[in-house]
Amino acid sequence: MGNGESTTRRIALQRSDDGTIQITENVLAHLKGKKSESTLNGSQQHSVEEFYNEDELKEMLEQAYRKGQESEYKKSVHDIDLLKQKLEEREKSLKEEHTHKLQEIENYWKEKLSMQDNQEVESYKKLAEEKEAKLVEKEAELDNVKNELHKKLVNLSDEFDRGVKEIEDKINPLQQKSVCNESLGLVLSCYKANNGKPLRCSQEVKDFMNCVQETRVKQMKKNI
Repeated sequence: MGNGESTTRRIALQRSDDGTIQITENVLAHLKGKKSESTLNGSQQHSVEEFYNEDELKEMLEQAYRKGQESEYKKSVHDIDLLKQKLEEREKSLKEEHTHKLQEIENYWKEKLSMQDNQEVESYKKLAEEKEAKLVEKEAELDNVKNELHKKLVNLSDEFDRGVKEIEDKINPLQQKSVCNESLGLVLSCYKANNGKPLRCSQEVKDFMNCVQETRVKQMKKNI
């Protein structure tokens, strides 16, 4: 309805006899992270098609996959930092409360012991023991909180490590190609030097991705 004209475009991949894959411009634009020309020009349709061999298409798909994974890793690290911060704040609060309560008990005894008889002293001791028991109970609660947070941190770390392993599994096959070997070597060396802390290698990963992108663009120009 209305004056606007809506069109539906069909996306298809087709392997030809010579090993190339036919890809529509919408798919290509999506892999490049850009809007297709047909979207920018409204209802104007284009039948322009581009051809890539299977390795090139696989490389573009892996590139898109790595970008999505990097976002997930950043979110996982952010969640870990929040959990650590909450644990530290909770532990600090309980320690300060513990210290404050002990100081209250000490001051209480200093004031009362000088004026009360033995019976009252026993009563105050019992009161102090009860307060101390409550403090011990709160310390046990803190230990439980710490254990739960530790389990969550371990689970997040395991998920993070699995994500890094997936990226490495994607990158390793590229070592067999003569594409950006130097940048790839820097990435792998950084991962080995910072085991369990892959975000420290973000610059090396970024340089490698830029190298792959430039190489792919040059190859595309040659094939046009």
